[in-house]
Amino acid sequence: HIQEKEAQRLGEIVIDSIGLAAAADDSVLHAQDRLSRIHGRARAYIDSHLSDPQLHTREIARHCRVSERQLYMAFSASGETVAGYIREKRLLCCQSDLFSEGGRGIFAIAQRWGYSSPAGFARAYRVRFGCSPSEARAQPPKV
Repeated sequence: HIQEKEAQRLGEIVIDSIGLAAAADDSVLHAQDRLSRIHGRARAYIDSHLSDPQLHTREIARHCRVSERQLYMAFSASGETVAGYIREKRLLCCQSDLFSEGGRGIFAIAQRWGYSSPAGFARAYRVRFGCSPSEARAQPPKV
């Protein structure tokens, strides 16, 4: 008789545990979905403001109506950083313009995409692409 009550109680505990685990999974999925939405909104805002040299996490977070910490978490959940995403997008735009706007000066292109220092741009470009912007411009683009 006691074993039957203990077995029934154990069954209730198992069922409650399964319910709690399912609720936790829903909570995690909801949080991941929210971070994904923040990430998407932030990327869209960044993409449309790449030319602004004053583009900072504070204004990106304000636009997305989240804290800077939540913004960092959203990018981290996607394996990125906010600064890394901005840098990559700016460098790709600069690289594209180097080949399509041959008459425009290299630093003018860099300024167009938010760089304020010729040395900083050249350094970032070399790290990302393995050559200087002027070396890249002298080589035909690889198709």
